[in-house]
Amino acid sequence: LVEGRQHAVKVYRPGISEEARQAIRRSIGALSGLRHPSIARLVGFGYSPADDRMYSVFDFHSNGDLRQLLDRFAEPHSWWSSAEAVASGFHLGGTRLRMATDIASAVEFLHATEEKSMARDERAGLLSFSFVHKDVKPSNILVDGDWRCRLADLDFLDLTTAGLGQTVWGEQRAQQVARVHTLGYRPPEDRVTCKWDVFSTGVTILELLTGLRGQPASSDTPEESWLCWALADGRAPPPQPGLRLSAGLHARVCREAVAPCLLHNFAERCTAAVLRGRLQTLLAAAEAEDGEAGLQEFSFAELDAAVRQVGEELGAGSFGRVYRVNLAGRPVAVKKLLPDSAGIPLEALRRQAGLRHPRLLSLLGFAHRGEAAGGDLLLVYELCEAGNLRQLIDDFAAGRAPPACEFQLAGVRIRMAHELASALDFLHSRQEVEAAAAGDWRSFSLAHQDVKSTNVLLTADWHCKLGDLDSLQTATAGSGLTRMEDRPQSSQPRIRYFTNGYFVPGEPDRPGAPGELLSCKVDVYALGVTLLELFTGRRASGGGEPELRLSLLGDSSVQQPPSPQAGLLISDRCYLDLCDRVFRPCLALNSAQRPTSTRVLQELDRFYSSCEPDLEN
Repeated sequence: LVEGRQHAVKVYRPGISEEARQAIRRSIGALSGLRHPSIARLVGFGYSPADDRMYSVFDFHSNGDLRQLLDRFAEPHSWWSSAEAVASGFHLGGTRLRMATDIASAVEFLHATEEKSMARDERAGLLSFSFVHKDVKPSNILVDGDWRCRLADLDFLDLTTAGLGQTVWGEQRAQQVARVHTLGYRPPEDRVTCKWDVFSTGVTILELLTGLRGQPASSDTPEESWLCWALADGRAPPPQPGLRLSAGLHARVCREAVAPCLLHNFAERCTAAVLRGRLQTLLAAAEAEDGEAGLQEFSFAELDAAVRQVGEELGAGSFGRVYRVNLAGRPVAVKKLLPDSAGIPLEALRRQAGLRHPRLLSLLGFAHRGEAAGGDLLLVYELCEAGNLRQLIDDFAAGRAPPACEFQLAGVRIRMAHELASALDFLHSRQEVEAAAAGDWRSFSLAHQDVKSTNVLLTADWHCKLGDLDSLQTATAGSGLTRMEDRPQSSQPRIRYFTNGYFVPGEPDRPGAPGELLSCKVDVYALGVTLLELFTGRRASGGGEPELRLSLLGDSSVQQPPSPQAGLLISDRCYLDLCDRVFRPCLALNSAQRPTSTRVLQELDRFYSSCEPDLEN
């Protein structure tokens, strides 16, 4: 419908009541202003008088809904045995808990979104309401091409006070009663509060882990779903067959996250914000398990022979060469490290394998020969068929970019920028929960150290994955200027890897220079340079004037940003806003003035929303 892109069109049945029409219009009006990565994005809305039908247009989600995925996963000899499915990680506990976190995050966002202009109480003045979904269930959870969940079916959004059952319209309305619900997901009470959604979210997460259905086969009482009763009796249903999640961690998720959602007394249930926080804590433990279980050790002799005989060289970097190899009929990328860079501890490989995120390149296994400190090492990664971002930028400039990638659209490049920022935000926040438990490393997280366009790999459907994770290192979460009082300066992490053009130029004592303290703000600077490459087409280094201007954009003395790449369909307003709100802050020469990767991600979310007319037209 828009620029040839796929969309999903929801057509409402004809002849619906005027009350239902008004409810849909109110919800659509509210939904048009809601922007969140885990909520299905509304593109448009319309009415056809010829057949008396209303319709709404949403982004298309290529993996269908969550209930369909769970049913397909349960089928023997199904699509889940394919290489694409294995690469998705849907069989891993970390992936399922990340999806659960997406769902809880969407519900939390709805509950935290205040609407103050819907009604006025004569005594209390302007009332404050929160949105409530009322029908959270797996069939209303859409899964996009990145295996991220988005809450959909918000046509009947309603309002409720954020508290524990206060009335919506004061004395004018005794209580709000849900008219849209599904048995098995509907809580026992009639009064609609935010805790209504919390109950149905708990049932949905339990389905996500067990594969079973929350909707009872035959029951007049919604809470008689045996899933809920079994959990209330302390008998958690087992994980779905084929799901890699230990019994101990599964029991923890049911006890600490799901059970508090399903309490009979709605006043005692946890909030969506508390649920999301608990799931994030459990997600870190699940990812650690995935690293232990998902890292496969191959025979060095066999893998090395495959590389030598039939391996197709894909590229070379500072640490080694990368080859395309078929393993058991599955194409993978094998990185052969140089002898002087092969001393990567097994624990570091396990940590890397446990980092499961759709925007990070997945480490599948390794093969090792010789001593740990100086032997030969082969790393096996998932294969990204479309090369790297720098290649695509150059191909577009030369007129060789495949039409299917739609690289001329500003919306496509903003989506790529969002994906890259999402990967860094995941790394930078990855260690916070574990660090808090350990105590000593509270202010440290993971930094990439070598973010650049050639390390941004592209999948067959033109999505970004951040690769070259061999340089991962713990870093300070702040600007790099602060030092922990209880640790000697010699133990602070320092920058070991960098590429010219992607770190702060100038004096050696400037924050971010090689040898200085490593902080996540080093990655943020490199992210800014990479995003500027993405939108201008210019290179970050090389010695010429265009490259130099890329480095200088972070200097306040430079007022005019470089022009966008020829052929990119973006308005001047959108491009200048992008420079002012994203590029310049990331490229601040003082690391303390740079935003966090989380802030960059939020800014890109808002930028997409504010520039949507330019993107769609």
